Amino acid sequence: MNEDLRDWFGKGKKGGVGGGGWDRYNSSGDRVGKCGDADEGDAYSACLSKEKAAKLGKSGRAAFVKRKRAAQNKGGDAKKGGERSKGQKAIKVKTGANEEMTPRESEKIGMPFKGKHSRKLKENLDPKTFKDTGKSAPYGSGYSKVKELEERLNLFLEKNVPTNPSKWSYYVSQAKKKFDVYPSAYANGWAAKMYKKAGGKWRVSESVLKFESDLLKVSKPYEFQTGDSVRNIDPECKYYKSTGDVIAVHPNGDITYKINSLGATFTPPDLSVIKAADKLIRTKTHTPIPAYSLTTESKLNECVVAHVKVDGKSILAKNRDRGYKAQIEIIHELIEGVEVVYLHDKLTDWSEGMNEFGVGIVNASLQVDFDEKEGDLAKANLDKGKAPKVSHDGLKIRTALSKKKLSQSVQSVISFVGEDDKDVGVKGQTIIANSKYAFVVELTSKHLPVIDRINNEMVTVRTNHGIEYPDTGYTKGVKRESSLSRKKIAEKELSKVTKPNEVLDTLSKEHTDDKFMNPYRRKNKFDMETTSQVMYNLNDLEFYLRSDVDHSEFKGLVNRLPKGYKPKIKIFISKTD
Repeated sequence: MNEDLRDWFGKGKKGGVGGGGWDRYNSSGDRVGKCGDADEGDAYSACLSKEKAAKLGKSGRAAFVKRKRAAQNKGGDAKKGGERSKGQKAIKVKTGANEEMTPRESEKIGMPFKGKHSRKLKENLDPKTFKDTGKSAPYGSGYSKVKELEERLNLFLEKNVPTNPSKWSYYVSQAKKKFDVYPSAYANGWAAKMYKKAGGKWRVSESVLKFESDLLKVSKPYEFQTGDSVRNIDPECKYYKSTGDVIAVHPNGDITYKINSLGATFTPPDLSVIKAADKLIRTKTHTPIPAYSLTTESKLNECVVAHVKVDGKSILAKNRDRGYKAQIEIIHELIEGVEVVYLHDKLTDWSEGMNEFGVGIVNASLQVDFDEKEGDLAKANLDKGKAPKVSHDGLKIRTALSKKKLSQSVQSVISFVGEDDKDVGVKGQTIIANSKYAFVVELTSKHLPVIDRINNEMVTVRTNHGIEYPDTGYTKGVKRESSLSRKKIAEKELSKVTKPNEVLDTLSKEHTDDKFMNPYRRKNKFDMETTSQVMYNLNDLEFYLRSDVDHSEFKGLVNRLPKGYKPKIKIFISKTD
């Protein structure tokens, strides 16, 4: 009742390409005239609107005309449109331009792939199993593209989760009823289309934000040693979640450990269990670790590192404390073709910074027993007229900054092997982020890495005590108290910041009378002072350095970029006291 025949046959404003009614198309997909103007004896043609003709493309139009003619041939006299008598109901054939089609109808016309994707294919895939039948695919079949569609749909569904699970579940159940084969590209595609049509949305899966792979695996499996503390992680085992100490490592790789705890249950001291190494996880090592022989008291490289979202910008910041006068420079260069800017400690080779893809890294130390004594080494060697480069982690961080993706950088941070093949990953509390996501990696020489995603709505601060591993970093005394105080003050004060340029100012103020308890340390009884501050604006690609004039020597900006290269990262350098 609402149609106007002039749209079909007349000279109305809607209709075909020519500006009037619908157009006729032949079996080659070419436009041959207006709908209804064919002369007696002309080759068979079929009518299409301008919109559907455009959607189908030439090959799609040709396929529609052929199917239309075949249907009418089957229905009766082809010359009379298949009618057996006057007034007979017209035979309808779907164009495939926008109608919902069954898999069988779709595979016949090569939908949803048409136009430039309709071409001679080498393989002929079964539309239900998507396996190669060994036959040559018909022209325009689209079978290879159907397989590609399924792969893309499966990848999408793996990486995304519905915001309305019940609604998605409903359309999945309807797809199972509607289609003979489920899951399939057709069924999943139909369910996704209906879910979206009903207002459903998607969000990225949490597992994908854990970097699309198991990042908790280091590059080399840990080789258990006698004395290691372990936990049973085999849910099928009677002693699941039990802990104990390794008492034997067998040639085939199995481990015998003596159970010391089953939780709250008392365990006899002589109970031992043999397990495959992959069914255990190391919780602590008791293997003696060699320490550097130094006459001076060992001092930790203490720091405050933070991630904060300010005014929509992802900000990383750090107060770097040292027990010696640091000699620092800023390096601007390309590493593996990636533009990077980083702070470089000339005495120890320590580095941290950001790259052109907005990936930034800051780190705070945790190892108080063994491998984080650059300050003492630097002082001891300086007295001898030497300038040692003792930080293997500097190279590891520079390598991580050469990666284009956040996931690749995190993988590098936890798996890069140093000069010692047992020196795996960047030790300490490492915050690594880009403009969208941020993560904390906690790793020591004694522990496997733990990766936690940062809540962007909260201020995240790490100092020099373990969060995932409470037995690491400072565990007692005034230094533990200082680590807790600096973390608490930084979190509280950074939560008040409203603009990115306020971050370093906030971290440089004195918030308590005891200078050793402040995030920014001036002269104090332990001779552990803040030597510099760095901040990265990961959205705007801005790198900031503030060097402390009393406790560091700034050696300048080193530009190693190729001649004519236009840098993407802006650098701002200033001084404080």
